Amino acid sequence: GKDLEHAVQSATRPFLLLTENELADLRCAVKRSGPKRDAYLQPLGQGDSEYSGAGVLAIAGKWLNTSIRVPQRGGHAHHFFCDCGTQLTLPADMLPRPEYSCPACGKTFSGERYDDAVRCFHHHQLANAALHLALVYHIEQDRKYADKAANILLKYAAVYPGPHTNHL
Repeated sequence: GKDLEHAVQSATRPFLLLTENELADLRCAVKRSGPKRDAYLQPLGQGDSEYSGAGVLAIAGKWLNTSIRVPQRGGHAHHFFCDCGTQLTLPADMLPRPEYSCPACGKTFSGERYDDAVRCFHHHQLANAALHLALVYHIEQDRKYADKAANILLKYAAVYPGPHTNHL
């Protein structure tokens, strides 16, 4: 409630919801040999998904040179599955396609609900990118990562202006 609101309003920017002590511990952990450093420095495309904390530096680096395009709307990711239960193949550029195929059985699907699901996944990617960029900024203390995270947030503010609290 009010404690979180006060913390957010009074924090110096850019910030994460981590204390300075937690950030200092994290900076130390990624500078010395061990599993946290290994995970932090893991190259793209190796090991766990980007949601596991692996490859944080590589993921942030990838987004530094990526043009940010915020979808005008979203959808529901649970619509992006084949009847056999397999997730459909997402387009690499996260743009809607005339049809989407199942990598397991080859069945194809098309329509607005699938296009909206692609947009939903794109929103997830952008949120994850902002988080990785913010983490790397706080670890590396290199302003370019904070600037790119801010760029993502500013693009969202431009696409979705105004209050978003009235869901009635």
